[in-house]
Amino acid sequence: MIPDMTKLGIEIVAITRVALEHQIDPEERMRKSREFVEKHPNLIFVSSGRSTSSDRVTISVHKSYSDYAKFMREAKAEVPEYHMADTVLLSYRSDIILRPLSFKTLADYLKKEKS
Repeated sequence: MIPDMTKLGIEIVAITRVALEHQIDPEERMRKSREFVEKHPNLIFVSSGRSTSSDRVTISVHKSYSDYAKFMREAKAEVPEYHMADTVLLSYRSDIILRPLSFKTLADYLKKEKS
């Protein structure tokens, strides 16, 4: 079971598509990227991913909007070669959540697919 984010003090989940500036040395870019990810444990998922305007995707959690804004300022300062293409903010306090994130739903789906 996935914990209740509000009980953990998490208000916002941010799904961010990121466009990479490819002119930078790949080894230096990866070193800086790893350092940034290690420094920010609120980044719960980071991966390559393709769309028409981005080639990376991240999922991060934040205690408040001001926490999210601080994180974005740090990202722009520390890894400027990554341009935030688009972010979807999900609020556990104000959005209407029809189905909360749950492994039970995934288990039910996988069980149904097997039969």
